[in-house]
Formats: sequence, C-alpha cells, structure tokens
Amino acid sequence: ARIVSATVSSIELSERKRLLIESVVPLDSWDRICRGLGLLDQLSCRTILLAQESFREATEISPNNARALAGLSQAILQEGMCHVGRTREETYWEALGLAHRAYALDHHDPFVNLSLGKALHRAERFEEALEPLQRALAVVPDNPDVCGTLGNLLSFMGQPEKGIPLIQSSLKSTYAFLAPMARSYLQMGDHNEARVWSEKAVATQPDNSWAYVLLGSALGHLGEKGEAYLALHKCEEIHSGRVIAEFEALPTQYGNPHDHDHVLAGVEHSDWRH
Repeated sequence: ARIVSATVSSIELSERKRLLIESVVPLDSWDRICRGLGLLDQLSCRTILLAQESFREATEISPNNARALAGLSQAILQEGMCHVGRTREETYWEALGLAHRAYALDHHDPFVNLSLGKALHRAERFEEALEPLQRALAVVPDNPDVCGTLGNLLSFMGQPEKGIPLIQSSLKSTYAFLAPMARSYLQMGDHNEARVWSEKAVATQPDNSWAYVLLGSALGHLGEKGEAYLALHKCEEIHSGRVIAEFEALPTQYGNPHDHDHVLAGVEHSDWRH
C-alpha cells in the first residue's frame, strides 16, 4: 500500500507540473483538474483564481466528476483564506457544499475525503474534519497533501506537537506545507524554528503572502523589528491589505483563540501599525 501510495502521489505531482506548461491541444476534464491543483500549489493570488477557472471548466465538461467538484472546493477555500476576493466567511460554506457534493458521488476517493476534511476544518468543525482525513490517510498513507493537511489540522486544534511530524513527512515530496510548519512552531512559542521555516517558505514560495506574515511575526517576537517590518512590507507588495486583514480575521479559526493572538502579537512587535 505504501509503494502504491508513493507512486500515485509522484505521478499526480508530475502531472500538476506538466500541465502548468502551455499545451497546444485542448485539455479534458482530468487535465484541467491536475492543472488546477498545480496552480493551487503556487499559493499566489493570481494562480488561485486561475485554478478556480480550471476546476469550473472541468465541472462543465464532467458535471458529476467528484474530483472536479472537490478541486473547486479547495480553490474556493483558498480564495477566502488568502483574501483574494470574497471573505473567508463567504467562501467556507460554498466550499463545504461542493465538498459534500463530491463526497456523495464518491466517498471512497482519498482526494475527495481530503477536500471534505479541508472544508470542514475551515468551517471550524475540527472534530468532524478528522474523520475524512484519517480515511484518506488509510488509503494513501504517504500522500504529502493528506499528511500535511492532517498535520495542519492537528496544529489548529491545539496539538502542534502531533501535527509537526505529519507536516514534516509531507515535505519529502512538496514545499506546500512549509508555511504551516512555520506557523506550528510559532504556535508553540519556538520563534527561532518559526523563523527558519518561514524563511524556507518565502525562499521557495516567493508569492505566498501568508509566509511573509509568519516571518514578520517570528522576527517581531525575536525583537528584530526592522527585519520584521521589511518582511511585512514584502507581504504588502505581493498582496496589498493582507497584513491588516489578518487582524480582522476571526480568532475562532483556531481551536484556541490565543494561538491567533500570538501570531498577531509578533506582527504588533514590528510596529507595523504605527
């Protein structure tokens, strides 16, 4: 099972990268799904909306394709999480509805279970989110998206010491969870490790504005106000208004609201709002 899981994950990641290259032939539903996932992997404002477009086209070609609906659910979640268009509250419920539709079509597919777990997490139904993610992990135990997402959920639930090993295992195959690793250490109060991992995140994902927020928070906690300010300024260059938007986000996105406060406290130490 582990060999099959690792092979399938490797093939899917290769397909995502391949389909980001302009194709001279029309893409069918499956290719649009892989293309959408590849765009989401980049975690930038521009590519999140392009990913939505790819998934919507996939659902137009195959309305009952569970993976197309699940991918669209993930893209809509990213829109709200990254403050690209609509608010988090506006996007979470639409994403959850799509995830439930996908699950009704194919409740065995690990990708569908992954999407449902993500949507339930962002709807702050943490305990419910565990179930589909654990089902997915049982089928594809080495899948980096599943490992990283489950680890991230555990950290949000206030258990970063359990989440970090899962996130670490995902990093063998993808850089997508570098920022969650940084946030988990920040949550634990290990600001040096949070700095290390957020620096890795911005190095590999230079358009990921959230990674710069984490770096600014870690540096602020470490008393390096000048560097923290520069990191947050870079975030604003990429995504204007992102830093202030984090202060307006509801703290209930975490199992313990104080975790959200701790992230913001580091940003405050940078004197960003003065």
